[in-house]
Amino acid sequence: MTITLSADLEARLKEKAAREGRDPDAVAEALLIAALDAETIEVIRQSIEDSKARRVISLEDFDRKMRTKYSIPDDTPLATEAEMDELSALMP
Repeated sequence: MTITLSADLEARLKEKAAREGRDPDAVAEALLIAALDAETIEVIRQSIEDSKARRVISLEDFDRKMRTKYSIPDDTPLATEAEMDELSALMP
């Protein structure tokens, strides 16, 4: 992948790389990873906030609503028992 940077941004990247004694490509990759990780962390933070504010529904309620909406019989598993246990463990 090739990313085109403005002259100013490229200069800033090269200055940062020089200060750190690193290759500009490696610095750019690390910065992109940090930005993407920050985005992921924000999504997780928002999810936790939604859960605390009760803006989410339980897995059981979701299962019941989907079965009703799509006429799925109660005896048809939507997930394995292990998957259900794993998901339930994530719920507060």
